Order: sequence, then structure tokens, then C-alpha cells
Amino acid sequence: MLERVLGVEREVRLLRESLKGQLYVASLNSLLRLNKSEFHVLIALNILGESTASDVAKFLGIRRAMASEYLNLLCRMGLATKIRRHKICYFAPLFKITEKKGD
Repeated sequence: MLERVLGVEREVRLLRESLKGQLYVASLNSLLRLNKSEFHVLIALNILGESTASDVAKFLGIRRAMASEYLNLLCRMGLATKIRRHKICYFAPLFKITEKKGD
């Protein structure tokens, strides 16, 4: 679904524009190492905001276990955070990827 919405060129442009002065160097390096599936999960998390692995899985049309694996990877890379509330894990992006409005 997101693959149709975001072309590769647009993904790169969005990343470059959103990264200007907003991320630690470690996070920038982590972003550059993301594969396409991991990047889609990161974009979905940015669109949904704080959400569970099930929410992300439904949004992307993938299995919950796979969404959870990618989300935990994003946390280890320093691109997302995990919040535990009453035995439920929520994930939230550590920064917002936004499209820069043209002049």
C-alpha cells in the first residue's frame, strides 16, 4: 500500500528534508541502513503516531509478528521508542517525517 504512495525518489527526498538538524548522527546512520520494509514500518508509525504492533500490521497489511519484529528493530536502532502500559507495548517514532511544503 505505502509502496504505491511513496516512490523511491520521494522517500529519499523526504528523508533528506526531514533530517536537516533534527537527528543524532547515530539515528541518521540507522536511517540510511533501513531496507524497504523497515522504512515502510517507520513511515506507518509516523502516520499512525503512538500505536501497537497490531495497529501497524493492520495498516500495512502484514502479520503482527513481522510488524513487531520491525518495530523492535527500529527501537534498537534509535529511531523509535517502546512504551509499556498495562502489559501492552506501544511504539512511537522519535522524530516526525514530514513533507516540506514548496515555496
